[in-house]
Amino acid sequence: MKRTITLAAGQTHISIKDALIHIGAASSFPPAVEVLVAGHKDESGNEIAQGDAEIIAIQTDGKELGLSRLRESVLSFCESENIKPRNPYAPGILDYDKENSYHDDLYELTANEFAKIASAYKLEVIHGIPLIPVRKKSPRDYKPWETLPQAFDVVDGVYMYQQAAREIADTQGWSESKLEALEADMISAINKGVLPIRSRKTGMVIRPDALDSGLMLVTPDDVNLWLKNCGVPYLWNVATPIATKATAILTTTHKIKNRTQPLDAEIAIAKKTALDSNDPNSVWAELVKMAEKQTGCLLGPDENSIRYQSGDDVKFFKKRSLNERMNRAATR
Repeated sequence: MKRTITLAAGQTHISIKDALIHIGAASSFPPAVEVLVAGHKDESGNEIAQGDAEIIAIQTDGKELGLSRLRESVLSFCESENIKPRNPYAPGILDYDKENSYHDDLYELTANEFAKIASAYKLEVIHGIPLIPVRKKSPRDYKPWETLPQAFDVVDGVYMYQQAAREIADTQGWSESKLEALEADMISAINKGVLPIRSRKTGMVIRPDALDSGLMLVTPDDVNLWLKNCGVPYLWNVATPIATKATAILTTTHKIKNRTQPLDAEIAIAKKTALDSNDPNSVWAELVKMAEKQTGCLLGPDENSIRYQSGDDVKFFKKRSLNERMNRAATR
């Protein structure tokens, strides 16, 4: 089975230092034999081999030998493939010096270049979250945490930072630009080590550059402590996922004259909660509230319509369509 290196979702660059850490931790090497000579010591205390010295051969897993040549090997591969690490603050100046250890901390490879180097060590580079087709306009429509339990074996009590940001923004009634700003602040705090992230397997605190860091998982306590230290007047209260209830409702197929129609389940729920279940205006008001909470396949209200998911497409449902559907139902 091919070993993998997990980068953060959307990560496009990686420093030479982090590249070496990832490859060194994930790689396996052929077994090696270490030869130790137990000889005599000279006047300075250094061991010297003489004719009667004892020679000991020890078989190892090859890791230590491989790691001792790792930096030299990776940089040699860069030269042979014409891969040139760049200073992110001056990407047009190709002045990487492999003898300068400072450059290992600062200079970067692209994610594709890193993947090419990793493949030489029989490693596959993947990103923390499965690719999700981009078909929605709003950052509020991007909810990777809903696929998290299916894609990864995640310990209880940890959440993706995007979920924390989304729920804080929704509770505060923030705009999309404020939501994006909060996500950026959280990423910055994670990278600085100010906001701890957790292992998906154990829930333990891990370094931002750890192999298990790609999901950027946080706990409510850690987030709220960070928020308190930032001096803001709000906290994060984990919301009950609406999708759990909606999924149970939508497993029933609703048909009218042998034709399945979208939004039947959502409209049925709206009618139950509307002040007047026969009044389209009243039902529409409830649908808008449900869309704001993204109940079922509803994605959110627009100016004159409600966006909803239909298969792989995002469609728009207008109040006029609701009137027509309710009128048809009333004549049956």
